[in-house]
Amino acid sequence: MTQSMEAPELACDVLIVGAGNAAMCAALAARDAGASVIVLERAPEEERGGNSRFTEGSMRFAFKGRDDILKVVGRHYNVARADLLSPRRARSVVVPRQIGMYLAKKLTPRSLPEIGRRFGGRDHSTVLHAVRKIEELMKSDDRLAREVALLIRLIEQQ
Repeated sequence: MTQSMEAPELACDVLIVGAGNAAMCAALAARDAGASVIVLERAPEEERGGNSRFTEGSMRFAFKGRDDILKVVGRHYNVARADLLSPRRARSVVVPRQIGMYLAKKLTPRSLPEIGRRFGGRDHSTVLHAVRKIEELMKSDDRLAREVALLIRLIEQQ
């Protein structure tokens, strides 16, 4: 007696075959556009990820640097660009500024002194403090970690 096996019906708007950089970029773009996405990967686990496995999963994005970061962070936290670059120490300005410096370090090839100069003439130690502070906060604050991930996506879309 033979049994027929039917594959379960999977409903999606976009089906991605493969899970390399190009496939994942397509999946992310489709998802950001509101589509439901399924990604299929057949390769053995040690070979998954296409060319990503040769770059340790890193992806490169083109954006305008500090100006895009300031625009997105300022808009998200409702803080003026001038305030982000100012010496103001109000928490409503300090945390977004620190996030901006963290993003500048993570998303640009700029050195700490250069980021400091571009964020209102701050010292490299201030930038280092900001980067470490945001990294520490994200470990214990899921909401902040999600916000930073969102900001990265928004900056990359600029």
